[in-house]
Amino acid sequence: MIWQGALLYDDTTSLAEATPTTITIGERTLRITSDNPARFIALDCETREQFTLRKAGLTVSRYVAECAGRHYTLRRRGLTREIRDGAGALVATTRGRANGDLQVDKFAEAPLVDVVFMTWALTFIDTPARRTLY
Repeated sequence: MIWQGALLYDDTTSLAEATPTTITIGERTLRITSDNPARFIALDCETREQFTLRKAGLTVSRYVAECAGRHYTLRRRGLTREIRDGAGALVATTRGRANGDLQVDKFAEAPLVDVVFMTWALTFIDTPARRTLY
């Protein structure tokens, strides 16, 4: 998968789309309530579940996420970031590109909405060409 602009593609199929205020995954919409890279927050418009990604240290190398009660760690290893679930299983890796794209490789079973939320937030942290509005 790859975030190109505001679209997440799997090969040629669009899986998700983001705007400055929402992330849409199929029929599911998350409303972004904070786009600060130190604490990125969204709320599921239907279920009201909260999705949060926040820094876990002084630098951007460590983040933690809670997606509707599911916990993740996001750690940078060189140019790659590993996303692990609460049990420590590798869920996905990401790698920012200089043009603003974010490559996403998904490995383990995790809800797609969680991976989409976390990786969209990472486009503002790990790709040099993107900026937030905060």
